[in-house]
Amino acid sequence: MKLGLLGAKKAESQQPASPAAAAAEKKSFPRTKITGIGLSSVAGDQPFALLGMVGTNMTSASPSKDVAVPAPDGGSGDAFALVSGLPELADLTTAEERIQHHSAQALSQALSQLPPETDWQKLAIVTLLPDQATARGKALNQDHLWQLFLALKPELAASSCEFGRETAGAAALLNKYCHKLDQGELDTVLFGGVDSLVDPQSCIEIALQGRLMTQGGAEGIIPGEGAAWLILQPQSAATVAIATICGAALREEPHPAEAHIKEMTGLATAMTTSLAETATAADEIKGVVLPFCGDRLGEMEWYQVTSALWQKRPAPPAAGADQPPQQAEPRERQAVEEWRPHLAIGHTGAALIPLGLTLACARFQLQFPPLENIMVCEAGPFPQRGAIFLQPA
Repeated sequence: MKLGLLGAKKAESQQPASPAAAAAEKKSFPRTKITGIGLSSVAGDQPFALLGMVGTNMTSASPSKDVAVPAPDGGSGDAFALVSGLPELADLTTAEERIQHHSAQALSQALSQLPPETDWQKLAIVTLLPDQATARGKALNQDHLWQLFLALKPELAASSCEFGRETAGAAALLNKYCHKLDQGELDTVLFGGVDSLVDPQSCIEIALQGRLMTQGGAEGIIPGEGAAWLILQPQSAATVAIATICGAALREEPHPAEAHIKEMTGLATAMTTSLAETATAADEIKGVVLPFCGDRLGEMEWYQVTSALWQKRPAPPAAGADQPPQQAEPRERQAVEEWRPHLAIGHTGAALIPLGLTLACARFQLQFPPLENIMVCEAGPFPQRGAIFLQPA
């Protein structure tokens, strides 16, 4: 097995984008094909089913039998946590066991879509894992996960592999590997993520932060789980594409988790940068996959983004004109489809961005009506803000 910049077993992406990655982002982003998808989620293994569930806000949440916290209304008694997990995995009580299950399901599906002539020495498998500061992130054994990958496809031993943590920024990691494809270092990248937050330990950890959604609660995180890997190939590849990645930008938010008292600029800047690769205006965005997981701060941040990007700015007065400054006038946004995966499948942590890309691909394939220009957004309690811009193939 070839090790990339970060080893498959001992090293991993934990920090924000490196200077080298930042320099690469300044170059023109290479259009990259998505040619296949492997999926495991509470909606099943078909992207259309995931789109239907998320698009209709058909929740899969149910009360946990293992985790209860004080009632949200301050009354007596406890309220059970809401979780969104696969019922058939009820016997798997640790996050690692559940992560291994979703990995096997999604990755095997993606691997089955690779052509027989795949050059395994020019393939990389890139996997986002949960934040190492969390209990599930600390307990997850990467060696075990790598051995699972090899059991699914022994040929992966000749490939390069990188494990990255969600806090480092999925958009930065995607940007890096799209450039590797464009430069001919690789022919194929399996880009994905896997996570599970529904085990009792993870739920209790979220509850101690005061962020767990319970029965009768008004806001909070509904723990979810899932995995997705997307097959990426350069624009020059002869393979038929499902969608095209046209831009991927990462920016740091100076005031993460402070949308109630601070001006948020990171996500809007990342979106603008991603759109600039194709000279696309914000008004041309027709669909957005939102990354927020169920708290009001996320909705406050999104309100700030929409105010910054979709606002009528009057032309400045002519030179020498004695006129007072004109105020920006809000205008009505044209119809934009917004998907909030957490409402249907819960918060999926490190799998959120790959699942969001899967949603975008499924929407492109749904031609009733056709939709162009989808943005998959990345945000969280960490500073990184990402924006991945896709168009239909």
